[in-house]
Amino acid sequence: MLRRKLLMFLGALVGLLVVASVAAIWLLQGVLVSLDAMAVGVAAWRLGAGRSRKEDPVQAGAGVELHAKPGAAVSGGQPLFTLHTDEPERFEAALAALEGGFVIAPPGSRPADRPLVIDRVG
Repeated sequence: MLRRKLLMFLGALVGLLVVASVAAIWLLQGVLVSLDAMAVGVAAWRLGAGRSRKEDPVQAGAGVELHAKPGAAVSGGQPLFTLHTDEPERFEAALAALEGGFVIAPPGSRPADRPLVIDRVG
């Protein structure tokens, strides 16, 4: 089920490799033009890197490892993310959080230019 869901996750996405408590998401080829920090943070939380209540345990080894930043070209077979957790059943929820959290464009594309300062407070 997890592999089938992942293959439908994004057109450019080709697979998921799960070894013990690590999952790597890799792509065909393209450019990472957008990455949503909130989606990555929620995915890390769902893997066990954070807690929803103070009584909840936190996994020291849980989290999301990023292998590319926006603007980086991703070649075939190169991982985009590596997901870490002590409980592999958490991968489904983490993948759901990442869904739509990044955009891969065709080779040669560029991320949209953004201003250095978005707004001032006060």
